[in-house]
Amino acid sequence: MRKPENILHAAAARLDAVALACAIQRLALRPLGRDGLILTGTRGGVTVTVRVTGVGSRAVRTTALVEAAGAPVELSLRPELAGERLDKALGMTVDVEVGDAAFDARFVVEAAPAEAARKVLPPAARGALLAFPMDDESPRVRLGEGMASVTWAREPDPALLQHALTALGAIVEEARALHEGLRDVAPGHAFRQDAGDARKVDPREREAARSKLRGAKARAVVVIGSAVAAGVGFLATVILGHAA
Repeated sequence: MRKPENILHAAAARLDAVALACAIQRLALRPLGRDGLILTGTRGGVTVTVRVTGVGSRAVRTTALVEAAGAPVELSLRPELAGERLDKALGMTVDVEVGDAAFDARFVVEAAPAEAARKVLPPAARGALLAFPMDDESPRVRLGEGMASVTWAREPDPALLQHALTALGAIVEEARALHEGLRDVAPGHAFRQDAGDARKVDPREREAARSKLRGAKARAVVVIGSAVAAGVGFLATVILGHAA
């Protein structure tokens, strides 16, 4: 084998061993492009996919995915960057706090509807995510389009994969317990407030949250574009000044 093939082969053996240590019964393991691997298996009757990209490089990423069909809410989560409080104040970042000080300090959470974040991030999920090593990009969580995933910036090991599976299991369990309902939802609330039907999600509140997130991203683009334009203008002034 050539060197890249040797690296991928060794990574495949490691991935297989990690999956086995996490009680994942492998169904398939195959290459993913030139520097990636994808393993599909089952764990406790649930289909689990583990995808590794950038094998052998500093850009390695691992993603664990499980199905979340029927979940009527959306969620994304990423590490909070240094200095991002200003972005929040300017409306360029929308962050839903879940009431856990350690968790809220480390992560930016977006959800549609916003109240869903508190319901689908129970203590088990929060604890598992806090156990990951943090950098500017990971761990990241996505819930939507029938799937839930956790991504982190290194090859999988048994501890990290177990944390990912714990988080995903808790998130999906809570998300699947929710369902849509339009009846008599109080204004400004995403969920019915009566005891008998408190798990119904109002799709109107979900769409309002989506619009808020789109607006924040649009403001970020405008602010960044204006900053870039201002920087170019300043640079041009300096160059012209020197030329004169």
